[in-house]
Amino acid sequence: MDGSAADNIAYIRTYNNTMVQGWGHSANGMVDTILRTANNHLFVGGQFTSINGSSRKYYVSLNLSTGKDDGYLNLNISGHYVFPGSGVSNTEVYNQQLSPDHGHVLAEGTFTKVQSNKRQQIFMLTWAAAAT
Repeated sequence: MDGSAADNIAYIRTYNNTMVQGWGHSANGMVDTILRTANNHLFVGGQFTSINGSSRKYYVSLNLSTGKDDGYLNLNISGHYVFPGSGVSNTEVYNQQLSPDHGHVLAEGTFTKVQSNKRQQIFMLTWAAAAT
């Protein structure tokens, strides 16, 4: 992008179509979904197992200014499905929505655990309005 390498993620200035060089632009797998939350986090989901220097897998919160992992999420998403006749599915978070009250995020994907809890293909995050 803009003459520079970017792997699966980049911050692009839409007013002049240039890439912000100081913002991380490297994920080792597909990025499927990006959501800016009301409390100024950028939630990113996909098939990646590292992103912008972080080893968090499949779902991460990035700093809006740097693109680096801001440490807000540590969900340890894991697991996948094997469907007869179609093989193994990739672990990933592929969609998310912010609730109208901005206090919840619903995330969907292909996984069987979030932290150590059984969660099949969907989970919801909740935080207080004053959370940072």
